[in-house]
Amino acid sequence: MIRHLSLILLILLVNPLLVWGLDKPEAELNLVTPLDKLGQQIDLSLNFQNSAGETVPLSSFFKENRPVILVPGYFTCPHLCGLVFNGVVELVNRLELKLGQDYQIVTFSFDHTDTPENALAKKEEFTQLLQNKETPKGAWEFLVGKEEQIAPLMAQLGYRYLKDGNDFAHSAAVYVMTPEGAISQYFANIKFKPFDLKLSLVEASKGHVGSFIDQALLFCFRFDHTKGQYTWLVDRSLKVSGALVILLLGGLLLKLWVLDKKN
Repeated sequence: MIRHLSLILLILLVNPLLVWGLDKPEAELNLVTPLDKLGQQIDLSLNFQNSAGETVPLSSFFKENRPVILVPGYFTCPHLCGLVFNGVVELVNRLELKLGQDYQIVTFSFDHTDTPENALAKKEEFTQLLQNKETPKGAWEFLVGKEEQIAPLMAQLGYRYLKDGNDFAHSAAVYVMTPEGAISQYFANIKFKPFDLKLSLVEASKGHVGSFIDQALLFCFRFDHTKGQYTWLVDRSLKVSGALVILLLGGLLLKLWVLDKKN
């Protein structure tokens, strides 16, 4: 028992993908590690059921100029999924962008036995933790589906999982999607840095969300998949600094010229 608890703690501490439920982590880790599918278009015509039991296509959550965060999991998960959902709550509460206005969140189950009742229970559990009580209804939706909808979506995302008794072995990941339904970025973790997610949403929206400063930051930062975060680009930063210096010098010379003309 102590040995198993030690193994679980070790996975949580050192594995950035936070894979849960593997009997043989060394042999099976690669089987559940997310695949890099950046740029992959998902099928927005796939139908799921929302927490009210209504059948809805994925396309109903993708609006013009508004990126979407997709969160895979399953609603009877005893361990990892709750940590991921809590991480999403913390992200939303710290993110400057507005949920339901600047972006949408869709959490969906890859367990076809999950029901709309399961989805509603999770929706009520986690959305009540959001600090902004004026978040529009449906801004964070929870979906369930049949295997014929789940399987192609999982394949398109590159998200993999294994049946493990009554549970699943799987990793932790969220996906930032463009308004057209293409994978713009993904983050494999249970904790998400608001700075990185904000830049990824700005990037996915192609500049339609975020401020001018966000656009400038995006020009100076690039996502590094080896580190799982946006990193500073020295050459671009130097270009921006050089341009600012030229503008300042130009403004100073113009001011001096105007004063000289007056004199």
